[in-house]
Amino acid sequence: MTEKRPEHIYIEQMIAPVAEATGLSKRVVKSVITAFCREAARELSEGRELTLRGFGRFKIATIKSYWNTDLNGNRRAQKKFRRIYFSPSANLMKKLNSHLHRDKASNE
Repeated sequence: MTEKRPEHIYIEQMIAPVAEATGLSKRVVKSVITAFCREAARELSEGRELTLRGFGRFKIATIKSYWNTDLNGNRRAQKKFRRIYFSPSANLMKKLNSHLHRDKASNE
């Protein structure tokens, strides 16, 4: 019987498998993943798209913008809210769908 994998995984849980697959130490992998996430967040916060070929694209969009009154000084300030959208690559979608079809076939 195969072990059921969790539906949600944290970055910390990816360190050991990546270290094993690459032959790098867990410490180095953790540093690389942390630095990558920090840089990705910085680029996205500056409004840039982030494309990881073979995985997908992260895009920032402003979803709401309205004027708000500051009650302390009666100044009006524009409030903007941004959202991150992810578009998976065709390659990733193919892998995801083939995995689902394989699981369905094995259960029948």
